[in-house]
Amino acid sequence: TDPENFSANNVLWEFTDPDLGYGVSQPLITRMNNGDWVAIFGNGYNSDNHRAVLFIVRLADGKLLAKIDTGEGNAANPNGMAAPIATDWPTMNLTTNYVYAGDLQGNLWRFDLTDTNPNQWKNANNRNILFTAQDANGKRQPITARPSLAVNPDDNDFVVVLFGTGSYFRSQDSSDSQTQTLYGIYDRPTTNWRVEGRDQLLEQTIDWQEEVRVNGNDWTVRETSDKPIDLSRHRGWYMDLIYRGKNHGERVIAEATFPSSGGKPDRVRFTTLVPDD
Repeated sequence: TDPENFSANNVLWEFTDPDLGYGVSQPLITRMNNGDWVAIFGNGYNSDNHRAVLFIVRLADGKLLAKIDTGEGNAANPNGMAAPIATDWPTMNLTTNYVYAGDLQGNLWRFDLTDTNPNQWKNANNRNILFTAQDANGKRQPITARPSLAVNPDDNDFVVVLFGTGSYFRSQDSSDSQTQTLYGIYDRPTTNWRVEGRDQLLEQTIDWQEEVRVNGNDWTVRETSDKPIDLSRHRGWYMDLIYRGKNHGERVIAEATFPSSGGKPDRVRFTTLVPDD
């Protein structure tokens, strides 16, 4: 583009839809199984219908290839889709097969986009709730950050979907004291695979926490549990962001990352937020 001579005629395309809300998430740029390069994004929040919706738009001309309405949410219980993440697993051919995204009601969605026909991407059978995040009291936990994905380093037969829960954009969020959680959910993309709840996950805990001064700076240092997972019983793990029963409103609103390991990721790094008066 030439900044000195730029007009509406220079815009490749512009897309809008009644089900787009505010805070529309960062788009995912990827190639699909029909050969198209696309932008995939969640609809954000406060849309007309308050539902969680995923959009797939062709990069070349802005054509809407698929609008996947989950049907979850309404004005009384508003919902919205956060930023998505894609994987080419298990074919590993740099083409999107599955997309994962969380919504404001704690649902972790898996979208099956393996078909070469875009009309099939919005088929109701091609989306399912892989997991619903709920605290120990059964209250749903919002997912507002993009999940991260890794193929399990010990078993190529499944992927690990990693995310934390929490929200920090609504008026009530600054005083919200709900316990939020870090999750690692295992997925084997088969027809009936689903993680039903905490009972199918291994609980990890924050076992020690202390303020430490290093080079004149104060740091909060933690030690967490390292309970071994049993793949015959567990479909992932979780860690509540509490220590000795105390909760300071800690939450996750950022994507998890992987420290460089020179190969398959075997550790995950979460950044959390603790609101301050």
